[in-house]
Amino acid sequence: MVRLYAFNILKYYYKRGTLSQNDLSQAYSMLEGKDISLLNNLVYGTLRYTVKIDFYLNHLIKNFKSQPPASKTILRLGVYQLLSNFEDYAAVNETVNLVKNKKTRNFVNAVLRNFIRQKNSFKLPKNVEYSIPFDFFNYIKKNFRHNEEIFISHLMKRKKCIRVNTLLSSNENISEWLKNNEINYSIIEGLNDLFVINSEHIRLENTSLYDKGFFYIQNPSSYLASKILNPINEDTVLDACSAPGGKTSHLSQIMKNKGKIISVDNDIIRLEIVQKNVKRLGIKNVDTVLADVSTVEFDFKFDKILLDATCSATATSPVHPEVLLRANIKDSLNYQSIQRKILSNLFKHIKKNGILVYSTCTYYKMENTENMRWLTSNFDVEFIKFDSLLNSLNIEYEFDGFGYYLIPNDVFSGFYISKMKFGGF
Repeated sequence: MVRLYAFNILKYYYKRGTLSQNDLSQAYSMLEGKDISLLNNLVYGTLRYTVKIDFYLNHLIKNFKSQPPASKTILRLGVYQLLSNFEDYAAVNETVNLVKNKKTRNFVNAVLRNFIRQKNSFKLPKNVEYSIPFDFFNYIKKNFRHNEEIFISHLMKRKKCIRVNTLLSSNENISEWLKNNEINYSIIEGLNDLFVINSEHIRLENTSLYDKGFFYIQNPSSYLASKILNPINEDTVLDACSAPGGKTSHLSQIMKNKGKIISVDNDIIRLEIVQKNVKRLGIKNVDTVLADVSTVEFDFKFDKILLDATCSATATSPVHPEVLLRANIKDSLNYQSIQRKILSNLFKHIKKNGILVYSTCTYYKMENTENMRWLTSNFDVEFIKFDSLLNSLNIEYEFDGFGYYLIPNDVFSGFYISKMKFGGF
C-alpha cells in the first residue's frame, strides 16, 4: 500500500512537475509511524536520485525516454530502492507487484534484475554521482569555491531544529522535556534558544508542547536572517513575504512582544498559516496583511524591513530535492525581475537610515549578487558586514562584497543574506 501511494505521488510529479500536496496529505492521513517514514523515503529519495536513476535506466533501456510515464515512474521507484538500503528481492517483487499488465510486469522485472547485475560496472560522471542536473552542477562549480560542500549537501539528511519560544517557555523547560522524552539534542553554541534534534523517532509537530506554542520548528539559516535584522522593542518592522511565519514569530520574540510587526503575504492560505502560528505562539504585536509586496502601500514608514524574497529555492534541495529537477537560468532571471520590483517598492516605505535585510534560499547569483549590485546603482544603500557573527558560529560562507552565501552542512542550509542601511531619497 505504501509503495502504491508513492507510485501515484511520483507519477503525478513526473507528469506535472509539482508534488501534489493533496495526495501527500491524503496518504499521511491513511498511514502511521514507520509507514509515513517509508513513504517519505520512497518519494523524496526517488526525486533526490532521479538524475542518477535516469542515467542507469538510459543505459539499460535504449528507448527509456519513450517509455509510458507509468512505466518510467515504476522503474525509477524500483531502482531507487535497489540503490538504497532495501533488500534486492523485496525491492524487485514489491515494485513488480504494482504493475497489472503481465507484459509490463515481465519488462520491469527484467530491467530491475539486469540493474542488480550491472550496477557496479557503470562509470558515473561527476554530476551523476551527486545526482545533480548537468547545467546546475556546472553553474555551482564555476561560481562557488565551496562547490563540493554544496554538491554533498544535496544528498545529505538535514537535522531538524526547534526554536524555543521564550515568550511562553524557556530553554530549561524545553531541555528537560526533551530529556524526559529521550529525544537526543544539541545546542548550537551562540544560539542558545535553537536546539538541533538528533533523534528521528518523534514527529515534533504532533506533541503537546508544539500545540501549546512552546517551540517552533525552524531552519537555522532562516533564524539568522531575523537575528541579523536585530529589531528593538520600539521598532516598527515589516516582514515581507512572511509565510509561514517563522521569521515573523522570531522577530516578535526578539522584540519581546513589543513594538509593531506588519506581516505581509500575497497568498491567503499561506497568510492564514501565519495567523495560526502567531496565535499558537502567543504573539500580540503582529498584524497580518494580504497584499503583493511589490505594490503594497502604507501611510507610514518602517524602522526595519526583512525581505526573505520569493526565489528559485535551489538551496532547499536537501529537503525539497525536486527543485533541482526544474532549476534553470530563465526562471532565475524571472525571479530577479520580481525581486527588483519588490525592493523598489519597499525602499519607498523605509525610514532614512532604516535597516533592510535581504535573504533568499537560492544559489543563483542573478537573484542575489546581481540584485545587490543593481541596488547600489539605483538607491542610496550602505552594506553592513556581519562576518564576525558567522565566524563565531563556525559557519562557512562566501562573501560577494554585499552579502554572504552560507555554505550548507547537516544543520545550516544554503542561504544568502545581505544587510544594508538606506540613506533616503
